[in-house]
Amino acid sequence: MQFERPHHQRIAHVLGALDGTTLRQYGCLFGGGTCIALQCGEFRESVDIDFLVSDAAGYRELRQLLTGPRGLAAIT
Repeated sequence: MQFERPHHQRIAHVLGALDGTTLRQYGCLFGGGTCIALQCGEFRESVDIDFLVSDAAGYRELRQLLTGPRGLAAIT
């Protein structure tokens, strides 16, 4: 999906670099106001990327993965 606003283009680039399969494995999804803005025609500019994790166990496991030796590389 192509966006008009440069900042939204950068957000799309970051999201495209992430491993969605791995994130979903931990119940982690892109959400919040930025997600809504991008899905609804960029009705407003949003500058952050919010991730929601559906349960405490998934959050704990994902946090351990990201603070491990591979860091962010574990989800890219």
